[in-house]
Amino acid sequence: MSTDHQSLDALVLTYLAGGGRVLKLPAAMSATRDEVLQYLKSQQVNVISMPKKNATTEAKHRHGVKVLDSEGLVRLANVYRRKQGLPPFDLQ
Repeated sequence: MSTDHQSLDALVLTYLAGGGRVLKLPAAMSATRDEVLQYLKSQQVNVISMPKKNATTEAKHRHGVKVLDSEGLVRLANVYRRKQGLPPFDLQ
């Protein structure tokens, strides 16, 4: 089962456990790419920084077989943050 599907299942269960009340989603929290990487490291998520091809390209990171850019890192971090009931990250 994918992590996104598990997150959706968790949201539905929370909704039903709360009597079917819709809870307000927390506002996004601004973060830098380094702060997102630090958060993922604190969650024991293995993300490896890859060397840049040149000075003008965006840094890429590897998580398992997936190559992630900054937006991909934020999506990955937000999966963990949703499970913890924390506000999602939004890149600065």
